[in-house]
Amino acid sequence: MTDGVAGGAPMPERADVGTVIERTLAGLWREWRAVLVAAAVLGVIGLASGLLIQPMMMREMVALSADAASISPRFIVGASVVALLASLVCTAVMVAAMRSAFTPGEPVRLRFGGTELRVLATMLLLGLGIYLLMVVAMIVLIAVAAAAGAALGGVGILVAIVAGLLALIVPFAALYCGVRLSLAVPLAAQRGRFAVREAWRLGRGRFWFLFLAYILLFLMGLVALVPGLTVQMGDMTAVMAAGQDPVAVQRAWAELAAAHSGAGRPLFLLGVVLSGLGNGVLLALQGRMSAELVLAIQAETAMAGVQPIGRPA
Repeated sequence: MTDGVAGGAPMPERADVGTVIERTLAGLWREWRAVLVAAAVLGVIGLASGLLIQPMMMREMVALSADAASISPRFIVGASVVALLASLVCTAVMVAAMRSAFTPGEPVRLRFGGTELRVLATMLLLGLGIYLLMVVAMIVLIAVAAAAGAALGGVGILVAIVAGLLALIVPFAALYCGVRLSLAVPLAAQRGRFAVREAWRLGRGRFWFLFLAYILLFLMGLVALVPGLTVQMGDMTAVMAAGQDPVAVQRAWAELAAAHSGAGRPLFLLGVVLSGLGNGVLLALQGRMSAELVLAIQAETAMAGVQPIGRPA
């Protein structure tokens, strides 16, 4: 890859969301066969999950709605195995899409090695770390407010005020940190190492640029998920309509389980396959766009003389 170039077209001097989206879609179009393979793999996993896990899930939901029984270990193990397999494949799809942007011209392959493991670990660490920081920040600040309120004799009012402010401030602070650190995921694929500090530096002054890009990514991804969601939401209408009535919920789950084992099974399987296909497209879109965001910001900083554009490790 040449400096300031990805996929054969030079980067603009200023990182622009429209240009990033254009390059993302153009790159996915050039690699449509790889995107199709990724979607097919996720579709097959969805189908396998529907055939193997769904019958057990239906039995568990009927039992839980009837007497709040505990979930069986067999179901937990089966669901965990499927979730782990799906996570590994999803990470492989994302990283393959990132590589197609970082190293254009190279064959796009699904694989799981050190880079994929590093990307998965980065996503898990960022998500868990930001969540824990939110919890700790709220506990510490509320404790400080309670101590100050007790000393002043108005603990109830002060704690209520602080808790209300925290309910507004802490989520926005977590969102800000999450957006700025989000570049650590594609950087882990590009650099071949953990790059949280570099991600924070690259995100400086670009929160709204990244936030807008992710909003547009969400909307584009929603289009890919609409077919599967439409089928599955229609399938769950009776359960949602049951509301909080335990008897109605139990009856709805029992009817849904009977339908999925009879005439309604083809529709259910169609829903999980469409969801798998949509997720494959969404992951390819997410991986490619995150890489294009990194390249656009690196090109901008390089032209401004801040730092050179990084090359893949």
